[in-house]
Amino acid sequence: MQEHMFMSRIESILSTPIHKAVGAFFLALFAPVAPAMVGLFVLVGIDLIFGAALAIKNNNFSSVRLRSGLSKFMMYPVAIMVVRLGEQQILFAFGKDINYIASFLILYLAITEMVSVLETLAKFGVKIPSPILIFFKKQIETDKIPGK
Repeated sequence: MQEHMFMSRIESILSTPIHKAVGAFFLALFAPVAPAMVGLFVLVGIDLIFGAALAIKNNNFSSVRLRSGLSKFMMYPVAIMVVRLGEQQILFAFGKDINYIASFLILYLAITEMVSVLETLAKFGVKIPSPILIFFKKQIETDKIPGK
């Protein structure tokens, strides 16, 4: 009975016009990149689980390292949201629809997470072919960026 009252209260709070407007804003903002974001957060979750398991195995589990891992769950969407808002501003200012910048950001973050998962697996003793690690590490090298 209390569960039903609690859920009905939550539903009434979330059904206000302001909450619907905020929800619609975020839905419209993230809709073009939502499937890629789901994949990215699956990789972040896998990396977090494997990292925690490795830390427990090596007996060096600390809240600071866990906090840095969990901060990805908050910082990645903020970074993607900033890029998506920039894309929208370019659309409004110049009439050019450029949805690929956020996709490139998500791809970069996903490759970074893949490298992290592979490195963690290698620390567990799983044999990862070195060409795979070399390929992924080359994809995220920032010294190849012009002007840097």
